Amino acid sequence: MRTGFKIRQDFIEYFETQKHTIVPSSSLVPLKDPSLLFTNSGMVQFKDIFLGNEIPLHKRVANSQKCIRVAGKHNDLDDVGRDGTHHTFFEMLGNWSFGDYYKKEAISMAWYLLTNTWQIPPEHLYATVFKDEQDKIDADEEAATIWREQPGFIKNNLFYKGRHDNFWEMADTGPCGPCSEIHIDLYPNKGPVNSQVIDSNRFVELWNLVFIQYNRINNKTLENLPTSHVDTGMGLERITSILQKSKSNYHTDLFWPTILATQKLTKHNDKQRDEFFTPYRVIADHVRAATFLIADGVNPGNTNRNYICRMIIRRASRFASEIGLKSPCLSKISESIITNYKKAYPELDTNSNIIYNTIETEELTFQKTINSGISHLNTLIKQANNNKKTSLTGEQTFDLYATYGLPVEITKDICNTHGLEVDQTGFHKAMKTHREASKNMSISSQSLNSDHEIYINLLDTLIDKNLLTGTNKEHEPYQTTSANCKILAIISNDGQLITESKPGDSIQIVLSNSPFYIESGGQTGDTGSIVSTKLNWNISIQRAHQPIPGLIVHSGTVNSGYPNTLQQCTVSVHKSNRLSIMRNHTATHLLHQELKSLLGNHVRQAGSSITEDRLRFDFLHNKALTPEQLKTLTININNIILNNNAVKTNTTSYDKALAQGAIALFGEKYGDIVRTVEITDNDSKTYSLELCGGTHVNTTGELGIFLIINESSISSNTRRIEAITGKSSLDHTLNTLSITDTIKKELNTDTNSITQKIKELHSNNIQLQSQVDSVQLELMQNKLNTEIENIEIIENTPVLITRIDNQSTNLIRKITDKFIEQQPNGIIIIGSKIDTNAHLIVRIGKQNANGKLNAGKIVKDLSGIIEGKGGGNSTLGQGGGNKPKLLDVALQTASELITQILSETK
Repeated sequence: MRTGFKIRQDFIEYFETQKHTIVPSSSLVPLKDPSLLFTNSGMVQFKDIFLGNEIPLHKRVANSQKCIRVAGKHNDLDDVGRDGTHHTFFEMLGNWSFGDYYKKEAISMAWYLLTNTWQIPPEHLYATVFKDEQDKIDADEEAATIWREQPGFIKNNLFYKGRHDNFWEMADTGPCGPCSEIHIDLYPNKGPVNSQVIDSNRFVELWNLVFIQYNRINNKTLENLPTSHVDTGMGLERITSILQKSKSNYHTDLFWPTILATQKLTKHNDKQRDEFFTPYRVIADHVRAATFLIADGVNPGNTNRNYICRMIIRRASRFASEIGLKSPCLSKISESIITNYKKAYPELDTNSNIIYNTIETEELTFQKTINSGISHLNTLIKQANNNKKTSLTGEQTFDLYATYGLPVEITKDICNTHGLEVDQTGFHKAMKTHREASKNMSISSQSLNSDHEIYINLLDTLIDKNLLTGTNKEHEPYQTTSANCKILAIISNDGQLITESKPGDSIQIVLSNSPFYIESGGQTGDTGSIVSTKLNWNISIQRAHQPIPGLIVHSGTVNSGYPNTLQQCTVSVHKSNRLSIMRNHTATHLLHQELKSLLGNHVRQAGSSITEDRLRFDFLHNKALTPEQLKTLTININNIILNNNAVKTNTTSYDKALAQGAIALFGEKYGDIVRTVEITDNDSKTYSLELCGGTHVNTTGELGIFLIINESSISSNTRRIEAITGKSSLDHTLNTLSITDTIKKELNTDTNSITQKIKELHSNNIQLQSQVDSVQLELMQNKLNTEIENIEIIENTPVLITRIDNQSTNLIRKITDKFIEQQPNGIIIIGSKIDTNAHLIVRIGKQNANGKLNAGKIVKDLSGIIEGKGGGNSTLGQGGGNKPKLLDVALQTASELITQILSETK
């Protein structure tokens, strides 16, 4: 039997023999495509090629692409687990031609692979081609003819289908074209086939061949593209199920090890497993999706793709509980997925610890809220059924999500089992009102798109006039920090093209050439100046960036004179700032390498910010670094600095760089030719090698001193280190020494004795505080003794309600402890004014604590009177507010409340 791994390899190796370049799967997180939450098809990484925005590096390409479909029009979530074919995560086998071969070759190659390599009987295969039911687009007779010419193809197995099935469009406008689908008959002896039968469960669509030959101008007009492309896709899970003759995709070796791993945990026999196969399917699918998502840097969270990751883990956890599994259990199931897939996707093995810890943490977090959430949901369902409602409202569903962390998908699952729907429109409406941040981001994006039009039009004009090439050929940030150039364009602060500017104007300038490093790769852009000594004007530049490919913009302020377009000038980078940035960027590479050496290869960059003042490095790791680890990092990096090792840059092919061991940032898109930064070790061997377009020092000794100033968590499994080098480190060190000198003088000691002196002072302070507390407690005990005569006996219960001002809450609590020791079934309520705030504490002896006589509930009610909040448990409640003048009112109310409750409960 061919394994799923072998089938994937068959596909790759076959197209390699057909002169295709095999490219790796892109990340599940689409690069620079905000329109998509996830990569949902094989063509996503080639979208810019189809749109004409990018020149293809290779004419023929093939791969197996990781995909997720859980949102938008490609949302298979509701069907996952209910049948044997739908999945959240899947692999798409695909081959592409960018202006190279077309229909004849695409159809012939697909047919050969299916019928020769995989030996699928030709008589079981059917093809569909496009025929427009509106008779406005030509039928694809070319593809039909090619199909009939395939060896062994049965001519009656060809059918014509309309726009819905056999015409592909990327969007309302843009590239589009007819497609040809290949279907397989699962039950060939069931009788004759027609175009309707092909759409039944008797058939499975195996492969879709898209022929991109048109450009849609509008809903009525198509024009031929100058070159035609091929885009094909075949689901690995489906073809594996066919070739392995499995009952479903879940019975293939892509899923079965995970099914068995789950069964091992449940201790079900095979009959029980099959009886509960829907939960088994959901768990296998969702844990696989979560495993791949986390490996690609997507952590559970509350918004966008992070929410999807959280939702599928929680949904899997709920289905796991249905078959008797207790959390955490999903991380154990994930182990089977990593074992099964790590050969094809090594990043799973590399990040296995992160994956296990992330899944387990999310499971445990969910379990803290799931019971109360489900309980509340069951109450809502009961109310809805009693009131003869057919659905849960959007507000109720959102409250379950916001308060209990219950994803709407889980709410929907549970409601459906009780015959209820969920008002998803209302849910999204309720969520929208809670997303002002997203709204602001949307407004910001609209402004950015408007600005982009200005830049696009400007670049087109400059290229037409031969003033720019549009390739950044004129940009040289590595070899020099100054250059003679010409002003090509000036953009005013309100986004208008102008020809002249004046002192005080904030402007953006496009130059004929520039040595400025532009913001990219986490590194801030250079600052500097543009001057004309001949025309006596000067501009200070605060920022250099690239709003669109091929156009570099310098933002700054006119200090003096009247700069005009087409004037000659000199542009200069601030050398000291550039050097500080270079130090911090090289230090970032050292830090990255040392983190891998110290913590393990699972460490992966998750973001960075490099400025002249400091560096910030975010990386995947599941726990805080210890002081000893931070010290080790600092020592090791400073040793490399002291060794003054060489830092070399080079340009080479992407494939060669990776073969040499270069680190490529996950999810980043690289061209065929890349720039590498290599740092050597003491033996001149490679210590660190990364793909990087940033500026760097020539030797590590130029960094000066490396100091870590902060280590923190920024999200689940992501840590952040902030560090400084060069002058910033020197300033920090001098400031620390100055503070140390001040401490020495204050403590009258030397540097080596500071720690011991502080410990002694701390110990003395504790002793003195203990003495003060003892005296105060004695005074308070005396106070309590005098208050004893004020005890009221209400329904045989001793109750003391009093006020003690300007004492610590800790001391007042000790007084209540003493009271309960003396009166085990008593109740004490103390109000106090501390500074400008009011404080309340309620203690109830365990013998009296019950549903109504609850200290936490009582203090919550009383705190409202002093305009504050409070809470606690049945025996102890504490609260506070900002209205101490109402404290006596609160205590009077307390007396009345206690009297009422005791009267009702006796």
